[in-house]
Amino acid sequence: MRKSLFLLASGLLLTGGVMMTSLHAAPACSKKTCGAAINACIASQCSGLSGRDFRTCKSNCATSVLAACAQNPTVCTPSPSGAFLD
Repeated sequence: MRKSLFLLASGLLLTGGVMMTSLHAAPACSKKTCGAAINACIASQCSGLSGRDFRTCKSNCATSVLAACAQNPTVCTPSPSGAFLD
């Protein structure tokens, strides 16, 4: 009886730890999660362009931001607001 309770408690703790780890994992890189970074790139790199040049620049921004996110997923995670920082 004591052994089964120990195994049950251990299993619950392990499951809880795995679940908490997955909740804190960085979100997958996508145009949705990297939207702010892509828009910032477009604003800085593509201003003054129009037509095909603008579309090409937008595409290049999306490609480069997603590639950077693949190397470092924190590129597209939002930073905490300054409201709670000392």
